[in-house]
Amino acid sequence: MIFNEREDRAVCEEVAGLMESPTMTISPTLNESKECFSQVKYVMGMRFHSLVFATLATCPFISLTNDPKQEKLLCQLKQA
Repeated sequence: MIFNEREDRAVCEEVAGLMESPTMTISPTLNESKECFSQVKYVMGMRFHSLVFATLATCPFISLTNDPKQEKLLCQLKQA
């Protein structure tokens, strides 16, 4: 899921190309994001909001960054 078109598209497409399972690379609206997160098995997130959406959807996630905001969220969720 692309949250920042300029920065995320190339990385998302590269990761999708490495996956053995079917993947999608999309730039959704807010409502589409909520729907998407409620239907996936897990999330691999590079952006803070991907982890927030996953948490709200009670979806397991893997954080792919060491951004301080994400680390704080992980600590608050006892995931760090």
